[in-house]
Amino acid sequence: MARRDSLMLGNGVVSGLTSLRRDSLILDRLLERQFLLSPWVREKRLRNQLRLVLKDHLEAGPKRRSTVTKIVHDAHQVYPVWRNQMREVMFENWERVQEIEPRESAIIIYAQFKKPRFHDEQEATILYAEHMVEVGQYWKRKAIERAERSGKTNYNPVTVTNSKFWYEVK
Repeated sequence: MARRDSLMLGNGVVSGLTSLRRDSLILDRLLERQFLLSPWVREKRLRNQLRLVLKDHLEAGPKRRSTVTKIVHDAHQVYPVWRNQMREVMFENWERVQEIEPRESAIIIYAQFKKPRFHDEQEATILYAEHMVEVGQYWKRKAIERAERSGKTNYNPVTVTNSKFWYEVK
């Protein structure tokens, strides 16, 4: 994944990061955890968490700062992809997600994150899943109303655009 490539500075691997590269699951899990708590990059929080993880592997200075910056940049790239995947999964299972409890819909929507979760992550995913379903219902209803006003009798539900959907969820 690009995140591992971002740990490259110049022509080689950042010295001191060889053990972290082997344990890159730490960084993956950190990014996933931050995403599960909030599907937007909370840059200040993420930078602080990365600094705490990297202080055991890199001395303070430009190498650690640039590594943190590159990982944060990667988070800015991967978070929208993850959000889009979640939205697609929700709308693919739209009928089912509307009928079940928020806890069960969170399991469906966040299926790509199968790793064990802490209690706060579970609460956040349930809260966001419930809100995502509500926002999806709102936009679907608006699309149907717009189709009826324009006189379309054979209406196929249009998928809600990514930007509109996440703007309302946020």
